[in-house]
Amino acid sequence: MGLWEWNLSDNKVRWDIGMQKLYQIPDEITESDIKNWYERVHPDDRKHIRTNLELAISDKIEIDSMFRVTMPDSSIRYMRTNAYKVRNEKNEVISLVGLNWDVTHEAILQNDLAHTKSFLENMMNALPDPLFVKDSSYRWIFANSEFEKIVGETKEQFLGKTDYDFFSTERADGYRMHDKLVFKTGLSREIDEKVTNTEGETREILTKKSLFKLSDENFLVGVMRDITEKNKTDSQFRLMISLIDSSVDLFGFTDVTGVPLYVNKTGIDIFGIEVGKNFFTDYLSPLHKQLVDAAISKGLHNFENWEGEVQVLNPKTQQEIPILLKIFSVRTGPRSSDVFYGCSGTNLTEVKKIQQSLIEQSKMASLGEMAAEIAHEVNNPLMIIQAKAQMLQEKIGDNHPEKEKFIKDLQLIEKNSGRIDKIIRSLKTASRRSEQDPLESIAILTIIDEALELSKQRFRINEVVLSLKVSESCDYNNIVFARSTEIVQVLVNLLNNSFDAVKNQEHKWVEINLSCDELYYNISVTDSGEKIPKEISARMFNPFYTTKPSGQGTGLGLSLSKQIIQNHGGEFFYDDMSVHTQFGFKLRKPEYVR
Repeated sequence: MGLWEWNLSDNKVRWDIGMQKLYQIPDEITESDIKNWYERVHPDDRKHIRTNLELAISDKIEIDSMFRVTMPDSSIRYMRTNAYKVRNEKNEVISLVGLNWDVTHEAILQNDLAHTKSFLENMMNALPDPLFVKDSSYRWIFANSEFEKIVGETKEQFLGKTDYDFFSTERADGYRMHDKLVFKTGLSREIDEKVTNTEGETREILTKKSLFKLSDENFLVGVMRDITEKNKTDSQFRLMISLIDSSVDLFGFTDVTGVPLYVNKTGIDIFGIEVGKNFFTDYLSPLHKQLVDAAISKGLHNFENWEGEVQVLNPKTQQEIPILLKIFSVRTGPRSSDVFYGCSGTNLTEVKKIQQSLIEQSKMASLGEMAAEIAHEVNNPLMIIQAKAQMLQEKIGDNHPEKEKFIKDLQLIEKNSGRIDKIIRSLKTASRRSEQDPLESIAILTIIDEALELSKQRFRINEVVLSLKVSESCDYNNIVFARSTEIVQVLVNLLNNSFDAVKNQEHKWVEINLSCDELYYNISVTDSGEKIPKEISARMFNPFYTTKPSGQGTGLGLSLSKQIIQNHGGEFFYDDMSVHTQFGFKLRKPEYVR
């Protein structure tokens, strides 16, 4: 530390031994002209020091400055000076007296601190996420440039202030509550909230607040992350998974060994596949498991796709389900093990039913053509048989000893010939396509007779009692305006359903009931079976729904029957109030047809 004096009268600067040592001045030099003294100050600081001294002399400021000095060995030292003014009796400044001391170490530390602070600020400003620091009074004491964008203010405007200076009381209360919990517990907290930026755009922000201790002071450090796009992506991913789960098709993927990692709801519910259990090929039928293991696996390792029809065996229901399976492999990294296998499968059960239905329809069409040919070919022989039977009855004389027996036998031949003719015509009617046929006037009982003729032999052989009850108000004069072939088809279908339902029961019967009211002909088919459960009756009119074993039903009978009756302007129904199983339909009388 050294003492100096600047006398304004002669512009000389004088100093003590302390100054000599501080500035490495030779002992014999004890004063210097002020201009020469300025030469000792670092060139970059001379103007600053000269200005401060002049302002002090003019009594405008006090002197307390730090400046650099170039030493004789060319090294740079930082000096601090503090001076006071000496005045005369007129209160005029006549000299400056001050102390100088070396603050090089302190200045270097301050410079390092400033550089460190600048580095940290630049690093914080380079972060893509907003960051801020609060003191224990909940005031912002630091924030990076990204946080400025969120608040919509510069650092100079919000540093030293609190949330209540910028946000609504309700929002600021929420921020303060979370801040208090962090200071109180010392535990980090994450808050998911929506923030509107300066451009009026609402963003979803995740803020993590943590406690930071420095010496004896606690600070709160907050890091904010814009998760708007992430949440949007997550939402889209969840939507995609939801759509995949709601798909009626199978979808899933396995690891490199073939163990399922994900299966959608259809794969779980319909096909019985479980995640993390067994290999995917274990859910295939034995034959197709070998096919996949042998033919598919090699191609998948070469990143080829495979598509084919296979049978999936549901391990829970033991049901074999035909599916159109597509398998593909996806590379996820450079190694051969960085791969997963995906698959999708379309359930072909309904398609198979449609195919079977088409086959049955084709058979019926062929049967119709054959029936027409048979009717044509058999018609002439039948007419000859009937004519000969009538002629023989006329030729038998009254005195013939066995006249009555012969006539009875001949009448039986004639009757059965007529029955053959009737069966062939009914078969032709039931099997032919009739969608384009015009409506015709026909007795409702005639239609029922044709349906009975087609069905009664089957009932008789299997000892199922088939009966017809007709109300007194109905007879062969009751005409309906309809396509008789389609109505016969409806009745035969109902009779077949009833037959299948009761054929193995102890008491087995089926009854057709015809009644007539003012507007409708009411036809019902009732069998000895119990009422149909609600879970089945709610779905039984859906196309392709059937409770019959595979190959014994297409699930189209009831839906087609309902459609046929509705096309005739009638009503088709299942009577759930009946003690036994009862289906029926109504057909309008001709005078009430719309």
